[in-house]
Amino acid sequence: MMCDGIRHPNHAAKMATVRNPQNAAERDTPRRRVISAAVLLCLSAPFRANACCVIPEAGTPDRLACGKSGKRLHSMKYIFLKTYPEGGTNRLRALPGQRFQDGTEIPENLNIQADSKIRARCPIGTVFCTPALELRQSRSRSNGDGLAPFMAAIGGIFPMDCPEDPLQPSEEMISDWEEYKQNNVSVLEGLFARPMETNAPARSKTLLERIRTEKAWSKPSISTDGFSIDSRRWEMAMTFIHNHDNLLLSGPSGTGKTELVLLACKRLGLECRKYNMGTMSDPMSALLGVHRIKDGKSVFEPAQFLEDIQRPGVVLLDEINRAPLNALNYLMSCLDGTREMRNDYVSPVQMVKVHPECVFVATANIGAEFVGTNMLDPALSSRFFRLQMEYPTVDDETAVLVSRYGIQKTDAINICKVAKDIRDSYAKGELSTAVTVRQTLMAAKLVSCGYSALEALTQIFLPYFEGTPSEGEMGIVNKMFCAR
Repeated sequence: MMCDGIRHPNHAAKMATVRNPQNAAERDTPRRRVISAAVLLCLSAPFRANACCVIPEAGTPDRLACGKSGKRLHSMKYIFLKTYPEGGTNRLRALPGQRFQDGTEIPENLNIQADSKIRARCPIGTVFCTPALELRQSRSRSNGDGLAPFMAAIGGIFPMDCPEDPLQPSEEMISDWEEYKQNNVSVLEGLFARPMETNAPARSKTLLERIRTEKAWSKPSISTDGFSIDSRRWEMAMTFIHNHDNLLLSGPSGTGKTELVLLACKRLGLECRKYNMGTMSDPMSALLGVHRIKDGKSVFEPAQFLEDIQRPGVVLLDEINRAPLNALNYLMSCLDGTREMRNDYVSPVQMVKVHPECVFVATANIGAEFVGTNMLDPALSSRFFRLQMEYPTVDDETAVLVSRYGIQKTDAINICKVAKDIRDSYAKGELSTAVTVRQTLMAAKLVSCGYSALEALTQIFLPYFEGTPSEGEMGIVNKMFCAR
C-alpha cells in the first residue's frame, strides 16, 4: 500500500535522529531505522484532515504507506467506520475509499478507539460516523519497537443504522453517508456481503447486551409506562427471570415491586400468576387441593397452584412474609434444587415436579412498622436471589405523577418534595411511618380532580400520623406542608 509524494515536513531531519547512540551495533540495520523513523513520524503529527502519518514499508524510507490502488476515494466532512468481530470482541475500523481533506487516504487496517458503551449496544456490523480521527500509540509486545499505532475517534461516534439508539446522526452526517454509499457501491456490496475474515468466530451477544439493546426488552419509561426504575435493577430483574432463577424483591411499601414483575413478564412474553400469600388461611387447600364428594365418592381436586407450577411462566408469591409458617414449609422443596412439591392429599403420596421454565418471584415488605408480617427464615430467603427496591428520586416521582394524571409540574414537585421530607424524617427516627408512592399518586389524583396540592396533601398524608395538626407527628408533617 503505497502513494507517492507524501512526506512529513521534517522527514529528513527525523530520519537523521533515529539511531540511538547506545547499542548501535544491535539497532543499526536499515529495516530498524526505517520502522523507528516511521514510528517517530506517526507520533509527531496529529492524524487529522491535514496530516497523513502511517508506517512505511521496509526498504522504502522515502515514501509513506497510505492506501490501496484501484479505489474511488472521496473527501467528505465526516468519516465512516464499521465494527467487525475479532478475538471475542468487536473492532472498529474505517470503511474503504475515504480520504482526509488534504487528499491522503485513511488506512483501513488500524483499529479505532471509541466509546465502548455505544459500540456494545449496537450489533456487530453497525456503521458509525465520526467528525475526525487522530493517530495515537500504545505499548505492544508484538511490535519490535514497543509501539503500536491506532486511531481514536475525535468528537464521538454516531450509529448510522440503529433507529432505536438514543444517539442519532445529524442531517449532515446522513447526507455524507448517502453520498459515500453512492460513490462506493461495488466496494460496499463486497464488504457487507461477508464479514471481515478473522481467526475467531463471531461472538454472540451476552444476555446483558440483549437486555440493553433489544427493543422488546427495553427498560420501562415514565412516558410510556408511567413507571420509574433504574437501569441496574431492571437489568438484574430481567436476568433472574429470564434465567428461571428464584427472585425476592424487598423494600419499602409502594416502591413498585409487584409492578416491576408484571412489566418484566410482559417484556419477556411470560404469563404471570399472582398469589396473595397473606390470604392463605388454609395453606394445604390453597397450595395442594381439596377432597370433594362427587356422585357419592371422595374425589381429589388439585389446587390451581399445583397446576400452575407445572407450566412455564412466573408464579408471583406476593407479600411472602405474610404467609402462615406451614405454607412456607410446603414451598421449601419447590424452591430448592429438587424443584418438586409433596402432595399428601393423594394415595400414594405424589411428588409433583416443577416445570423447568417455571420461575418463582416473591415480594416482601420488611420492617417493624408492617403489622402482620413474619421474619423470613434464612433457610427460605437463601433460596432466592435478593433485589432491594428503593423510592424513586424526586425528579422521577414528579414525572410519574405528571405522566399518569396530567397535573401541573409545580403541584407534582410540591407533593414529591413533601413525601421526601417525610421519608427522610422517618429514616432519622423522627416519624413512625413514611409515605409511599401509592400515597403520592392518590394525592396527584385529587389534584387532577380540581383540589389544590395543599388540600390533597392534608387529606392523603396527615391521617397516617398521630397527634393534632399543631402537635405530635401530625404537627411535624403539617409544618412540612407550610414550608412548601
